Amino acid sequence: MTEAEIEALLADAGLVPGAPPLTKQQLTDRIMAILDRDWPLAKREASPADYAAWRDAAEPARLRAVEANLFNLRLAAYRQALARLAQYPLAEGRAEVVETVATGALDDDGDPMLETVIVQAAIPPVPAQVARALVDPLTGEQTGSETVPNPVLAADEAERMAAQAVIDATPEAVVAFATA
Repeated sequence: MTEAEIEALLADAGLVPGAPPLTKQQLTDRIMAILDRDWPLAKREASPADYAAWRDAAEPARLRAVEANLFNLRLAAYRQALARLAQYPLAEGRAEVVETVATGALDDDGDPMLETVIVQAAIPPVPAQVARALVDPLTGEQTGSETVPNPVLAADEAERMAAQAVIDATPEAVVAFATA
Protein backbone atom coordinates (compact mmCIF):
# COMPACT_ATOMS: atom_id res chain seq x y z
CA MET A 1 0.00 0.00 0.00
CA THR A 2 1.25 3.45 -0.84
CA GLU A 3 1.40 6.27 1.68
CA ALA A 4 -1.45 8.00 -0.15
CA GLU A 5 -3.61 4.86 0.06
CA ILE A 6 -2.88 4.54 3.78
CA GLU A 7 -3.78 8.19 4.36
CA ALA A 8 -7.01 7.73 2.37
CA LEU A 9 -7.95 4.67 4.45
CA LEU A 10 -7.25 6.51 7.71
CA ALA A 11 -9.31 9.50 6.59
CA ASP A 12 -12.10 7.18 5.46
CA ALA A 13 -12.10 5.56 8.91
CA GLY A 14 -12.12 8.96 10.63
CA LEU A 15 -8.69 8.35 12.14
CA VAL A 16 -7.15 11.75 11.62
CA PRO A 17 -5.42 13.87 14.28
CA GLY A 18 -8.00 15.62 16.44
CA ALA A 19 -10.84 13.21 15.71
CA PRO A 20 -12.76 11.82 18.69
CA PRO A 21 -10.91 8.78 20.05
CA LEU A 22 -12.41 5.35 19.60
CA THR A 23 -12.73 2.49 22.03
CA LYS A 24 -10.86 -0.68 21.15
CA GLN A 25 -14.12 -2.23 19.92
CA GLN A 26 -15.00 0.81 17.80
CA LEU A 27 -11.54 0.77 16.23
CA THR A 28 -11.84 -2.95 15.47
CA ASP A 29 -15.31 -2.41 13.98
CA ARG A 30 -14.03 0.36 11.69
CA ILE A 31 -11.11 -1.75 10.51
CA MET A 32 -13.44 -4.70 9.90
CA ALA A 33 -15.87 -2.47 7.97
CA ILE A 34 -13.07 -1.43 5.62
CA LEU A 35 -12.00 -5.06 5.27
CA ASP A 36 -15.56 -6.14 4.47
CA ARG A 37 -15.94 -3.28 2.01
CA ASP A 38 -12.69 -3.98 0.14
CA TRP A 39 -12.61 -7.76 0.57
CA PRO A 40 -16.10 -9.19 1.18
CA LEU A 41 -16.19 -12.72 2.55
CA ALA A 42 -17.06 -14.24 -0.83
CA LYS A 43 -14.09 -12.51 -2.46
CA ARG A 44 -11.79 -13.65 0.37
CA GLU A 45 -12.93 -17.26 -0.06
CA ALA A 46 -12.59 -17.10 -3.84
CA SER A 47 -9.03 -15.70 -3.76
CA PRO A 48 -7.33 -16.65 -0.50
CA ALA A 49 -3.84 -15.98 -1.83
CA ASP A 50 -4.77 -12.53 -3.15
CA TYR A 51 -6.52 -11.74 0.12
CA ALA A 52 -3.47 -12.81 2.15
CA ALA A 53 -1.25 -10.59 -0.01
CA TRP A 54 -3.62 -7.64 0.43
CA ARG A 55 -3.84 -8.25 4.19
CA ASP A 56 -0.05 -8.29 4.47
CA ALA A 57 0.20 -5.12 2.39
CA ALA A 58 -2.50 -3.48 4.55
CA GLU A 59 -0.73 -4.23 7.86
CA PRO A 60 1.07 -0.84 7.89
CA ALA A 61 -2.32 0.85 7.51
CA ARG A 62 -3.72 -1.12 10.46
CA LEU A 63 -0.73 -0.15 12.59
CA ARG A 64 -1.11 3.49 11.58
CA ALA A 65 -4.81 3.32 12.49
CA VAL A 66 -3.90 2.10 15.97
CA GLU A 67 -1.26 4.85 16.27
CA ALA A 68 -3.71 7.51 15.08
CA ASN A 69 -6.29 6.41 17.63
CA LEU A 70 -3.67 6.38 20.38
CA PHE A 71 -2.73 9.93 19.41
CA ASN A 72 -6.39 10.98 19.66
CA LEU A 73 -6.78 9.22 23.02
CA ARG A 74 -3.75 11.11 24.35
CA LEU A 75 -5.03 14.37 22.88
CA ALA A 76 -8.42 13.95 24.57
CA ALA A 77 -6.76 13.10 27.90
CA TYR A 78 -4.42 16.10 27.56
CA ARG A 79 -7.31 18.49 26.86
CA GLN A 80 -9.32 17.05 29.74
CA ALA A 81 -6.34 17.46 32.09
CA LEU A 82 -5.85 21.07 30.98
CA ALA A 83 -9.53 21.75 31.60
CA ARG A 84 -9.28 20.21 35.08
CA LEU A 85 -6.28 22.35 36.00
CA ALA A 86 -8.03 25.45 34.66
CA GLN A 87 -10.63 25.05 37.41
CA TYR A 88 -9.84 27.00 40.53
CA PRO A 89 -8.33 25.12 43.49
CA LEU A 90 -11.06 24.56 46.07
CA ALA A 91 -8.65 25.36 48.92
CA GLU A 92 -8.04 28.84 47.46
CA GLY A 93 -11.50 29.77 46.25
CA ARG A 94 -12.03 32.16 43.37
CA ALA A 95 -11.83 35.93 43.34
CA GLU A 96 -14.63 38.07 42.00
CA VAL A 97 -14.08 39.45 38.51
CA VAL A 98 -15.77 42.70 37.54
CA GLU A 99 -15.89 44.63 34.29
CA THR A 100 -16.85 48.16 33.45
CA VAL A 101 -19.26 48.30 30.51
CA ALA A 102 -21.12 51.04 28.71
CA THR A 103 -24.84 51.15 29.49
CA GLY A 104 -25.76 52.64 26.15
CA ALA A 105 -26.96 55.84 27.80
CA LEU A 106 -25.17 59.20 27.79
CA ASP A 107 -24.63 61.55 30.72
CA ASP A 108 -25.39 65.30 30.64
CA ASP A 109 -22.02 65.99 28.94
CA GLY A 110 -22.68 63.42 26.20
CA ASP A 111 -20.20 60.91 27.54
CA PRO A 112 -21.20 57.24 27.70
CA MET A 113 -22.43 56.11 31.09
CA LEU A 114 -20.58 53.15 32.54
CA GLU A 115 -21.51 50.58 35.11
CA THR A 116 -19.56 47.87 36.87
CA VAL A 117 -20.91 44.37 36.44
CA ILE A 118 -19.84 41.14 38.04
CA VAL A 119 -18.54 38.81 35.35
CA GLN A 120 -17.54 36.01 37.70
CA ALA A 121 -18.82 35.72 41.25
CA ALA A 122 -16.40 35.14 44.08
CA ILE A 123 -16.35 31.68 45.63
CA PRO A 124 -14.90 31.32 49.09
CA PRO A 125 -12.33 28.62 49.79
CA VAL A 126 -13.59 25.29 51.03
CA PRO A 127 -12.83 24.86 54.76
CA ALA A 128 -9.67 22.85 55.46
CA GLN A 129 -11.33 21.01 58.36
CA VAL A 130 -14.83 19.62 58.77
CA ALA A 131 -16.69 18.16 61.72
CA ARG A 132 -17.55 14.48 61.57
CA ALA A 133 -20.14 12.94 63.83
CA LEU A 134 -19.05 10.23 66.24
CA VAL A 135 -21.71 7.54 66.52
CA ASP A 136 -21.96 4.84 69.15
CA PRO A 137 -21.95 1.56 67.18
CA LEU A 138 -24.23 -0.16 69.68
CA THR A 139 -26.94 2.47 70.07
CA GLY A 140 -26.53 4.39 66.81
CA GLU A 141 -26.66 7.65 68.78
CA GLN A 142 -24.33 10.52 68.12
CA THR A 143 -21.90 10.77 71.02
CA GLY A 144 -19.94 13.77 69.81
CA SER A 145 -17.95 15.01 66.86
CA GLU A 146 -14.37 15.29 65.75
CA THR A 147 -12.57 17.62 63.37
CA VAL A 148 -10.96 15.95 60.37
CA PRO A 149 -9.28 17.16 57.17
CA ASN A 150 -11.85 17.99 54.52
CA PRO A 151 -12.11 15.02 52.12
CA VAL A 152 -13.32 17.32 49.34
CA LEU A 153 -9.98 19.14 49.42
CA ALA A 154 -8.08 15.86 49.36
CA ALA A 155 -10.06 14.70 46.33
CA ASP A 156 -9.53 18.06 44.58
CA GLU A 157 -5.79 17.89 45.16
CA ALA A 158 -5.62 14.26 43.98
CA GLU A 159 -7.50 15.15 40.77
CA ARG A 160 -5.20 18.11 40.17
CA MET A 161 -2.11 15.94 40.69
CA ALA A 162 -3.48 13.28 38.32
CA ALA A 163 -4.21 15.92 35.68
CA GLN A 164 -0.70 17.32 36.02
CA ALA A 165 0.74 13.80 35.65
CA VAL A 166 -1.22 13.35 32.39
CA ILE A 167 0.08 16.67 31.09
CA ASP A 168 3.66 15.82 32.06
CA ALA A 169 3.43 12.41 30.33
CA THR A 170 1.88 13.72 27.12
CA PRO A 171 4.18 13.34 24.08
CA GLU A 172 5.45 16.55 22.48
CA ALA A 173 3.65 15.81 19.20
CA VAL A 174 0.30 15.78 21.00
CA VAL A 175 1.10 18.98 22.91
CA ALA A 176 2.19 20.70 19.68
CA PHE A 177 -1.03 19.65 17.93
CA ALA A 178 -3.16 20.82 20.86
CA THR A 179 -1.49 24.22 21.04
CA ALA A 180 -1.38 24.83 17.26
